[in-house]
This record gives sequence, C-alpha cells and structure tokens, in this order.
Amino acid sequence: MANFATITDIRGLVSLNDGEEILKERDPISDNGGLLSIGEFARIIFDDGREITIEGPATITLDENFFQTGEYSIQDVQIQDTQLAQNIAEVAETLYNNNVEQLSTNTDILTEQLNTNLSSPTPIITPETQNIESNNIITTNTILGTEEPITEEPITEEPITEEPITEEPITEEPITEEPITEEPITEEPTDAPTESDVSGANLGIVVNEKTIYTEVEPITKTIIDTQKNSEQGIFEQNGKYYQNQPNHITNSDSIILNNGSSKGSASFNLGGDTKSLTLDVKLTGNENGKGQSQANGKIEFYDNGVKVGETTLINGNSNYSIDKDFDSFTVVHTGTSGKGSSSIHIEGYDTTVTVPTQVEPKTMTIVDTDKMEDIGAIQVGDDWVTVSYEYDVSVNASLIDTDGSESLSNVTLNIGDEKVTIELDETGNGTYSFNSDSQIQNSDISGSVTTTESNGEDTETTFADATDGTDTLVLNMDGEINLDLDNIPDVDVIDMGNNEANTLNLNLGDMLHDTDKLTILGDDTDKVNITSDSDLANESSSTPAENSFDVLSNGNLTIMIQNGLLDDVNDGSNHS
Repeated sequence: MANFATITDIRGLVSLNDGEEILKERDPISDNGGLLSIGEFARIIFDDGREITIEGPATITLDENFFQTGEYSIQDVQIQDTQLAQNIAEVAETLYNNNVEQLSTNTDILTEQLNTNLSSPTPIITPETQNIESNNIITTNTILGTEEPITEEPITEEPITEEPITEEPITEEPITEEPITEEPITEEPTDAPTESDVSGANLGIVVNEKTIYTEVEPITKTIIDTQKNSEQGIFEQNGKYYQNQPNHITNSDSIILNNGSSKGSASFNLGGDTKSLTLDVKLTGNENGKGQSQANGKIEFYDNGVKVGETTLINGNSNYSIDKDFDSFTVVHTGTSGKGSSSIHIEGYDTTVTVPTQVEPKTMTIVDTDKMEDIGAIQVGDDWVTVSYEYDVSVNASLIDTDGSESLSNVTLNIGDEKVTIELDETGNGTYSFNSDSQIQNSDISGSVTTTESNGEDTETTFADATDGTDTLVLNMDGEINLDLDNIPDVDVIDMGNNEANTLNLNLGDMLHDTDKLTILGDDTDKVNITSDSDLANESSSTPAENSFDVLSNGNLTIMIQNGLLDDVNDGSNHS
C-alpha cells in the first residue's frame, strides 16, 4: 500500500480496530488498514489533499481500495435499543435545528467524500435494513439519517474527479470544525464561584511632600526714577532729559534810541528764562530854544515770542521784574516831554537766567520680576527663592484572606501618566521617592495591587488613591526670613536646618484659627520670632524623639518649636 495515498489527519471521535486506539484531532494513522469505528462523524484527510466526511455511527474497512480510491464499505453497526436510536435521532435533529448545513445526499455514497443530507429531523430505519430481535435493533449496511439502504452499485461508480464534490469540504470547514470549538466551552468551569472566589487585598498609599525654598540672587534691571527726577527738576523732552540750571548774563553794549528815528526800539534775547533783570538807561532831552524836554519809554517782556508784561522805563540803573518767566525784552522810545528832542541811552543790562541743560536722569535698580518668574522663582518676604519638590511615597498592602491560599503582586503606582512598580517586603511595605520641579497633587497619584488565588490562578485587583502624609517646608536660605503662613497653606513642619544662621520672623495669620499642629526645626544658630493676633500660652516642654520643644498654643493651633530657637513672641503677652 506504499504506492497509495495515506491518511494524514482524522477529525472527529473515532477508534481503530475495535477500540484498540482512540484517534483524536490531527493524530496521523498508518496505512496498515484495519477497522475504523466512527462515533457522530469523521473527517478523513489524505496527504494528496482529498477529504472524506462520514457520519456515524459507522464502521468502515481501511483496505487498499479505500486508500486508493476513497471508497469504503460500512460494516454492521449495533444499536443496543430503541432508546439509543431515539438519542441518535435527537442528535441529528439538533444538528438540523442549529442550521448545520449538511452536504447533499449523493446516490454514489462510496466516493472520495461521503455527503449525507439530513432531509428529516429524525432518522428513518426501514424494514428492509433492520432485523429486530428482542429489544435490540440490528441495522445492516445502513447510513443513519437516510431513507434508502446502501447498495453495492455506487462502489463501481467513482465520481472522484467531480469538482463540486471535492470543493464542498472547503466551504464547509467552519461547520465541521464547529464541534471542536464548542468542546472548550463545555469543559471550562466559567461559572464555578468556588474556584474564582478571591478575597482581595487592603492597599494604603501615603504621600509625604517636601517643598524646598532655595534662595537665589535676584535678576535686576535699571529703570528711570521718576520721583527723584521730579524732585530735582529733571524733565524729559524728545527722549532726552534736561535740568534748568542758572546762567548769569552781563551785557554792556550801548544803544541810543531817538524818537521818530529808526532806533525807536531795541530787543534783547536772554537765552534763558528769568523773572527779573537790571537795566541801566539814561533818558535825555534838548531845549533847542523850545524849553527843556526829556525822553519817555517802556520795557516789554516776552516768552517764546508772546508778550507777557510791560513796565515804564526809569532813568538810571534800575531792576525790573514781573511774576512770569520771560526770555527776551524790548525797550521802546514812546515820546518826549516838552517840545524839544530826546533820546534813550541804553548802557547795558544784567540778569540771571535759567537755561535747560541736558543731564543724565536719576535711575533706580529693581528686580526683574518677569525674568524671575521665567526661572520659577517666587518672592518670600524680601528674598527670592526657587521652588522644588521632593516626594516620599509609602505603600502598604495586605491580604484579606490569610490562610495562605492567595498571594500578592508588587504595587503599581500611577503618578500622572507614569507607572512605577514598587516591590513589597515581607511585611507588605514598600517606598518610592522622586523629585519634581512642579507640585503634584494627591489626586494625581494612585496605585493598584493584584491578589492571585493559588488554585486556578484566579485574580482580583485592588485600587487605592493617595492620602496626605506630612507636608514639610524646607528653608535653604540665609539671614533674616520673613514668612507669612497665609501665603503658604498646608504646612506641618518648617525646617531651617541648613547650617546657616537664620532668623525666622513668622506671621501665623489665619493659621491661628486652624485646629492643627506646626513643628519648627533648625540649627543652634537659628532664631524664631512669632507674630500672632491672639495670645499664645507657653504650655510646656515636650521631648519627642531626640529633640526637646517649646510648646505654644492658642487653644486651636499648637506650635512645637525646637528648644533654643524661640527668641520672641509678639502677641501682647509677656513671654520669658
């Protein structure tokens, strides 16, 4: 039989040689022949690609003719009683009702592929193909589910090359494989609560936050000090700054003004502003046989070409002033007293004017707040600091069921979009620390832990949100620190221990109304001054851990100050 095709796979519930070997899906068998017993159905696949589907129950002979042509003879199948026959009929009916599309019945049933059509929901066993003895039904050469007995004539007809028949198994693969996919469903105990009952775990997450103030040199810029410029008479004009400065002017030029002549007036530009000047003039006249005469005149004052005042000329060296600034003046010959001729002799003038002189404006240096904000700095009192954050996360997980049948995973910590795995020690505790340039809210931190049942690998995951631990303000600063707690919420501890001499001026503000506790730590060279709107009673000294503390309280807030740091309490009471 080595020259013929061999079977590479049998799918279905079958046995070889009267139950000698049970063949399961994809179990290859040899071509040595034998009797193949088929339960509900069998799909036989040859190594040359041919496939045969046979519905059971049936027993066929694996002989040379079978391997060569795919033809076979069905042996007697014993059905023990009518009840079994009825059960088989119900199976066929179920397949029919479940829309299992059977291949059409072919009268040439002994071909490469056996196709049986369930034309009736219940199988028919005809009188010609059964012998009834007692309660047993014996069916000879009959395929269950058909109405006609099997004859030998189809054996000689070999429709092996009929393409529709050979192609049908390909289209029916999902149907023939359907029982296989259903087997795991019936075997899986999906609804067995006793095997998937996991008690779960307790999970706690505590976040301790440190807010760190680190003092930095401020970034400065220079601006015009408008207040000082105004005080000193410095003004801006066309982008330049000027200051009126005094300039003494003396003019000794001599000018004669004759009435009626071209010299009837003379104008003088001072080059600056003044309110007064000293002018030396002589008012003269001639008799000319007509009697004594004398010149008359006036002085007019102008500011930027606009007349702002005038006064009468006085003979001699006199001072002239008005209540307005003027930068030029004009002497005018107005006539003669008497009938003779007259003249005005200007001998000179003297004055002090203020002249706008360009100067450098007064400036001042201030902190460039925009640039400080760019580097993330904030102002604390008179100082500037950068702010950073440190976080210490503590987790604790424990099993609810402690009989040893369940185990815990490590904790998965979610920090925003980041996931971190925290290993637990034998007590169920774990820690994780990280730094951040920005503050992270507790609402952004959560975690989970998974409980696994040792029997069946059933699991349950417990989720938890972070809770607030201890919030510490660390002051990495030097010198005097003015701190207003109204601007710094949620502080449990203030730590000045940076090996620098600091004086902390602490204004408790609204914190006095909180029912809370504030602890202040520092070095031996540090001092603490407290300003309070209410009395703080010095209750006692406490010694937690390695430090002793002065304890102050107003009935709501309790302040624990490391011993030796408290310098003064300004609350209207006397503290020694």
